[in-house]
Formats: sequence, structure tokens, C-alpha cells
Amino acid sequence: MHNSPVDILLKKQCELNNTHLLEVESEIENTWAVEAFLPPPKQGLCPVLCSCSSWIGATDIDKEGDFTWNKKTEVTYSNWQPGKPSNDRNSDCVQLCPNGLWDDAKCVGANNLFAKKSEKQCLFGKEFLSSVCFF
Repeated sequence: MHNSPVDILLKKQCELNNTHLLEVESEIENTWAVEAFLPPPKQGLCPVLCSCSSWIGATDIDKEGDFTWNKKTEVTYSNWQPGKPSNDRNSDCVQLCPNGLWDDAKCVGANNLFAKKSEKQCLFGKEFLSSVCFF
């Protein structure tokens, strides 16, 4: 099993908050995450398409081309940009872009991240979808 510096950092950050990176399991959850947390792509806030993206929990760091959620379960829903996943430059992490499409990227950079925990563990002021809170 490989662990990039960003993989270790994200995992540690999530563990400190008793969360894990978002596992996008449906079109509804994908759309909701984009609308709730990412700026609309046409507002001019993000000069490059995925410059205002957030990390989600999909990775193929253990086996190239075999994406899993947080290294545990198989990714069954996906919303890739055309031509993606490309596996350019060992692109083992996945970011959710403001247009709602996914991009595989190198596990480096200061992207935001989507983390979730069960509703019972949530604090006031967080966004909810089903029984999950996001922050």
C-alpha cells in the first residue's frame, strides 16, 4: 500500500475530526455537494476549470485504474470529465470540480476536501443530506 504525503495529511485531518473523505455514491449526492459547497463555474472565481475543486475519497493509489472509496469499497458511481481518468503523472487522487465532473489528479496541492460523518456526530451549522453531515 502506498501513502503519498497528501494522502497521509488528508487521512490525519479526517481522523482528527472523526470523519472520512466523501464517498459520492449517486448523481443526487454529487449534484448536492457541488451546489452546497463549490462556486458556480461561471462566476469567474476559478480561472482554471478545477482550480476551486475539493478532494473526495476516491483513489487508485493501490492499483492503477481500480478506483476505491477511501481504499475500502469499489467506486460504482462516477462522473468523470471527458478523457478522464487519465492517470497522468500518477494521478491517484480524485477531485470534484465546480462543474460537477471529476478529475483524477496528483495527490498534491492545497485543495479543499469534502469530509463526512454520521448525523449523530454532527455539530450545529453543518450541511445535511440523508443521515450524513458534511463540512
